[in-house]
Amino acid sequence: MSIKLVRIAKRRRNKEPELGIYGYITFKVIDHGKVVMRSRRQMHSLTALWILEMWLGYNGTAPSFVAYSPNSFVIISPATFSWFSQGFWIVASSPYVGIVVGTGQNPKAPNTFTLASPVTSSSTGLTYGALSMPSPTVSGNTSTLSMSRTFVNNGSSPITLTEAAIVAYVSNGDSWTVNYDMALAYDYISPSITLQPEQTLTVTYQIQVTT
Repeated sequence: MSIKLVRIAKRRRNKEPELGIYGYITFKVIDHGKVVMRSRRQMHSLTALWILEMWLGYNGTAPSFVAYSPNSFVIISPATFSWFSQGFWIVASSPYVGIVVGTGQNPKAPNTFTLASPVTSSSTGLTYGALSMPSPTVSGNTSTLSMSRTFVNNGSSPITLTEAAIVAYVSNGDSWTVNYDMALAYDYISPSITLQPEQTLTVTYQIQVTT
């Protein structure tokens, strides 16, 4: 009888969310309407940019790291920090930011701010869908932010993906112009995912904060 009570108590404890920040990443592959692969894992991938953005907004100092940059892009309605004209954005229609994928792997380090080998969006290769990011939700003491993007292999050859990231446009000193882009999060896709022609991959990031 005592064993049964211990098990019940353990199940009850597991239902209660632990305090802190947790992130999850889900991969789902669809082949002609049928789900052929799905995996969900905890992410351990938030980069130092999360902290640097707050520090830059306060200190007003330009970052000293380098990341690959997209083509020239202008933000119409930028958001800025109170003390400094600097901020970052994710544009749903842009294949350069939001959830992006690649075929390489960078070392896992706080200063990993880009993909090793990004796969660009192409109508005859891997086509990026628009980023979906609904409004955050609050349930009890837990706040949740989710974002997802679909990728379709419109080419004739398989594409093997080994890395994923959440990339944002960043302005520095001029809130109307994008100066560079950087990864807010960086993950290995392990095991790798080989997307066959006509298959669709959906990548979903979910970040939860429980207070």
